[in-house]
Amino acid sequence: MQFKAIYFDIDETLYPIGARIVDTYIRRMEQFIDERFAAGQLGGERPHRENLFTKYGTTQKGLSFEYGVDRYDFMNYVNDFKIDGLLTADEAVRAMILRIPMARYILTNADRFHATRVLKALNLSDCFDGMIDSIDVFPDVKPSSKAFEYALKITNQPDPARCIFVDDKHDNVTAAHEMGFFSIQVGSKQLSPVADARIDRLIDLPKLGIYQEIADEARI
Repeated sequence: MQFKAIYFDIDETLYPIGARIVDTYIRRMEQFIDERFAAGQLGGERPHRENLFTKYGTTQKGLSFEYGVDRYDFMNYVNDFKIDGLLTADEAVRAMILRIPMARYILTNADRFHATRVLKALNLSDCFDGMIDSIDVFPDVKPSSKAFEYALKITNQPDPARCIFVDDKHDNVTAAHEMGFFSIQVGSKQLSPVADARIDRLIDLPKLGIYQEIADEARI
């Protein structure tokens, strides 16, 4: 089958699992919860970030739904850190992405500000044809099927069976597979039982043989 589009998650997909930026991002979310709880804005018992993430798909959505937290206030707070030195650009990954012969999109549960900063740090800002972030699909973030439906609609792709989805999280990969995407899991986190393929590193994507790479001299 000739695929028409490919959708990439960002965090721990475009860069390796365990990068320092993830710990920093999580620490900022925990600090936000600590400060708002201390100020009496989150009820009588401190919320657990992991529980909110598991239940809602993102901490932002959980805080918004259960405690009325302004999601833009949350995003501004958690993104308020310097990204310099937390990520390293991999030119081999950049070249690999540019050789993919179909429309390339970002589909992330992060907000656009975080996503844009990460893509810039990875030197991948110009590698994609568009981005669907948590603001675009809110409140239906991954792994909700509606998030994938919105992504297809936004990018004018009527047939998920002609699309590839790449992510590190098993529930997102499973949801994409059930929607009809060719779903690929990156890394060694809890594995999706229905993933169409799995790779250890993003750079291994061409080894799956599901598309014919564009020759470097043919790229404009």
